Parts: sequence; C-alpha cells; structure tokens
Amino acid sequence: MKWSRWRQEFKGLCIRSSNCASICNTEGFPDGKCEGLRRCCFCKRSC
Repeated sequence: MKWSRWRQEFKGLCIRSSNCASICNTEGFPDGKCEGLRRCCFCKRSC
C-alpha cells in the first residue's frame, strides 16, 4: 500500500484516524490515518 497526498476535503485537525479513514472510504480509498505535525488526513491505496 502507498500513502497518497493529504485530503483537502478533510476540514480541521485530524485527531482520530478512524474519522480520517471514514472520509477516505467515501472517496474510494480503502484506509486513511492522521499524520504529521499539522495532523493532516492521509489516504492509503494500492499502487
């Protein structure tokens, strides 16, 4: 699996990875998690 760019559709700080994963699922990605100092939501997909 490869991490794609951060999701601009995710508003605010990414605190819970489960919330990020839910947003990623609606966008067609199988998984997502919060990363980095700015707490951005990153979605995961197969390459």
